[in-house]
Amino acid sequence: MAGDKRHLQLRLTPGMRGELEELSVRYKRSVSDIVRGALFFGLPVFQTMTDLQGDLIKLMVANLKKESRLEN
Repeated sequence: MAGDKRHLQLRLTPGMRGELEELSVRYKRSVSDIVRGALFFGLPVFQTMTDLQGDLIKLMVANLKKESRLEN
């Protein structure tokens, strides 16, 4: 299983595990299905958020440099 790219092991807090189990009961799906759905829909959101964070950091650094030049 170590070289198998289809398996993933996760350490979850008891609370997070409980939430996944509650969702699986509520929607009559396996915990694995819930996790796959969360990853499928959540990865694009995470990628966009991370890209925007990088852009924001670049803008903040540029603004700080500009302010520093104006003050001197």
